[in-house]
Amino acid sequence: MSAPLRILDDRGAGAVARPCEAIVPGSGRVGPVLYVDALLARMDDGGRAAALAAIEALDRADLATQAGTPDFLLVRALVIEAYHSDFVAPGLDTHGAYAEIDFNSPLAERVREDWSYLGIVAGASARTSSSALAPVPALLAPSSRSAGATWCRSSSGPIRPRPTSHAGKRGRRTACGGRSASP
Repeated sequence: MSAPLRILDDRGAGAVARPCEAIVPGSGRVGPVLYVDALLARMDDGGRAAALAAIEALDRADLATQAGTPDFLLVRALVIEAYHSDFVAPGLDTHGAYAEIDFNSPLAERVREDWSYLGIVAGASARTSSSALAPVPALLAPSSRSAGATWCRSSSGPIRPRPTSHAGKRGRRTACGGRSASP
């Protein structure tokens, strides 16, 4: 894997790689550690700490005895997503999960993955190019939104906070059911 990791060190990368192979055999060939690391980088501090604690708890543990525990279920969700999202780390020349599980409907075949929302940037082809990690835009970071705000796109305008109360207000309805302010 040619891209640097942002959260995991070498020991942490190994601790993620082991359950990847145990839970989704063969997944190591697509570079799932990079995907999990990118997910960890986008988490808030509490979520990241919980995920890292779960990874640490499963490191070198007998996974069969841990099945069903909250730590196992969290790590399992991360490693399954890393593989079944059809992720292939930049610089690796291999096929993703879609080809392996024969997920080849006409719609699925048109999908061209873009991992830039995770901060993973590649050249023209993710399967053959070198990569670099880009900073995650502040707009996408969870902390950039107010805690209780719901966001939606107006049918005629930009993304704006959804009103929390509509009592006695007139206005256009947005695509997600809220009312936007009158023009």
